[in-house]
Amino acid sequence: MGRTKAVIEVDGVPMAARVAAAMSAADAAPIVLVGGDRLELEPLGFDVIADRYPGHGPLGGVITALEHFPHPDDVVAVVGCDLPRLDGRVLEDLFGALEAVPTADVAVARTDRREPAIAVWRSGTRSALVANFERGGRALQTAIGELSAVDVAVSAAAVVNVNRPEELEALSVEATDADRSVTDGCAGGR
Repeated sequence: MGRTKAVIEVDGVPMAARVAAAMSAADAAPIVLVGGDRLELEPLGFDVIADRYPGHGPLGGVITALEHFPHPDDVVAVVGCDLPRLDGRVLEDLFGALEAVPTADVAVARTDRREPAIAVWRSGTRSALVANFERGGRALQTAIGELSAVDVAVSAAAVVNVNRPEELEALSVEATDADRSVTDGCAGGR
């Protein structure tokens, strides 16, 4: 995108703030922003925690988020900041699926494929993720594949991510009143 995606506005609201609003609607609290430039992100009004593994992919960001919520019984949503149409219902469904399957380590959004950047994790999975990372793993798909995961069907429209300027432009053209609801990533615990 050529700039920090978390602060790019969609309908006048920074994408990270839109994701945080979805987390808040799902009663995930506290909400923190993981990674990115602290000075650029702090004006959004959330605590910003440094990614312990900057430049090493999203798995490091998930590990960082789980370290921030260290109690083994914590359940933590970790979501990319570039999902401006995400709503609280998606996260509620993920939290509910993890609650319904006590043996599962992670609940992951699924459209026609698994969406690993939209997941709810048990904090106790951190050690397994660290072991994967130390073996050279960086891909969330691979790490999730080594855990007990439950997939949760979600609408593809609710989890559209924005990676390129033309996707942002298309999103702005498609905007409706229903969209007005949310750095690397956001995390929120329960």
